[in-house]
Amino acid sequence: MKRKVLWLALSVFLISLVLSSCFLLRESLTLDSNPQGVQILVDSQTIVTPDTLNLQYGSHVLQVLSTYLTTSNYGGSPNTEYVFSSWSDGSTSNPRTITLKADQSYTANMLIYYKFLTGSNISVTPISSPVSQNEFYLYNSQIQITAPKVQGYQFSYWIVNGQAVTGNPLTQIITLSTQATAVYEQIVPPSLPSNPYPADGSTGTSTNVALSWYTKSNGASVTYSLYFGTSQNPSLYFSDLTSPEYTISNLNYSTTYYWYIIASNGYFSTKGPLWSFTTQSEPIPSAPTGLYYTSVTSNSVSLSWSPSQYASGYNVYRSTNETNFSKISSTSNTYYTDTNLSPSMTYYYEITAYNSSGESGYSNPITV
Repeated sequence: MKRKVLWLALSVFLISLVLSSCFLLRESLTLDSNPQGVQILVDSQTIVTPDTLNLQYGSHVLQVLSTYLTTSNYGGSPNTEYVFSSWSDGSTSNPRTITLKADQSYTANMLIYYKFLTGSNISVTPISSPVSQNEFYLYNSQIQITAPKVQGYQFSYWIVNGQAVTGNPLTQIITLSTQATAVYEQIVPPSLPSNPYPADGSTGTSTNVALSWYTKSNGASVTYSLYFGTSQNPSLYFSDLTSPEYTISNLNYSTTYYWYIIASNGYFSTKGPLWSFTTQSEPIPSAPTGLYYTSVTSNSVSLSWSPSQYASGYNVYRSTNETNFSKISSTSNTYYTDTNLSPSMTYYYEITAYNSSGESGYSNPITV
């Protein structure tokens, strides 16, 4: 009887020992990530990779958490985000349940997002990848940043992670956390137009004149409007000039012209002073050539000649003794008929050309 009781007690002890060993059996679980430093929730415990846990035999739940880190001096804090992509065994489930039957290891492959920090008024447009969240952008993706127009200021350059970079808009490839700041320069009006050519009040200026002037742009692009004419309140002659010069041809002789410039940089305009110049006098015409008679009657002679440059008219001279010539008429034509002549009388003729500047020498004489 005592043997039976002893045997029964021993059996119960052995069964308890076996059952207890089943519950106390533990296995090794190694968790890593690429890159490392990622938070993973194992059941209710949070670990940071890489780490190795001793867990009970059986089922466990793994969940990779999005992890925020500060990995550089730019982009604010935190400035780097790791987002789960897949497990080393090909699974993309997150969270996932595993059955731990032996020592096992898993690596979480992560996508890396970097923060691109700018001012609140800067436009950021993803080109090749959408934003993850909170201004974090996928590694090796592209974004375009655009500095807005600011009244009274002109965009100059960017400071990107401490380096000066030009271009607006500017395309950036995300390879690290980044901080970008737009630098502006205050726009001031262009300086007063000065140093005109021809000089103000000058005379004897060519009728083909290359106007020029000087304006300091003060850092902004400047265009010019030219006001020009014979009135002291000249009208707009040409606008949107991009250089401080303009050529005008075929002006009138002995004429005073007035002009001024308005310089504009798109924000401010500066009106210059009124300038003037007077063109040269018209050259005295050359002497007519080729004088001949086209017909002769008993009491008239018809004359013709070649025109003279700059001539506004012609004077006809006649003599009966080849020395004492008298002006008998003026004409704007290059021909003339002398009438009421005496028959059988010899006449001598010469022609001169004239304009406002004076009279030319005599043409070749002819005898009729």
